[in-house]
Amino acid sequence: MATEQLMEGTWHIGLTSLGMWRTRADPTLNYLPLPDGSVADVVAWKGKRGQRTIVGIDRPRGNGWEWRGVGWVTRFTPSRWSFVAADPSGRWAVSHFEKTPFTAAGTDVVFREARPGRELVEQARAACAAHPLTAAFAAGLFAPLRSS
Repeated sequence: MATEQLMEGTWHIGLTSLGMWRTRADPTLNYLPLPDGSVADVVAWKGKRGQRTIVGIDRPRGNGWEWRGVGWVTRFTPSRWSFVAADPSGRWAVSHFEKTPFTAAGTDVVFREARPGRELVEQARAACAAHPLTAAFAAGLFAPLRSS
């Protein structure tokens, strides 16, 4: 699947190595392509004080993307990341992100559905385990909190 197709619409984080998702529920990534080739990127989740978001812009960089937030702190902390595997029909994708001052390097496994079936999850998990950039994270993946 082409990266352009992956960089549009909503993805639900179904598996992750990023510790912040242990205490936040229902994380999503929402992408909107912009005319200049960059992509608006909204990370959303439910926290203790309600719905929360982080907004940024992704710009193509090498074989991946560089994210920069639009807020005061996040503007100065770029994050480099890429999709490393994806379902041909676009139902799941695996991303790898590099270390930043605020997050460790890691991986997210994302799905178009909020609650994907077991078979789909296992396909994506296997792709994560098979890729050299994400294999080291595969055994430690966990599912973020889900609200009822």
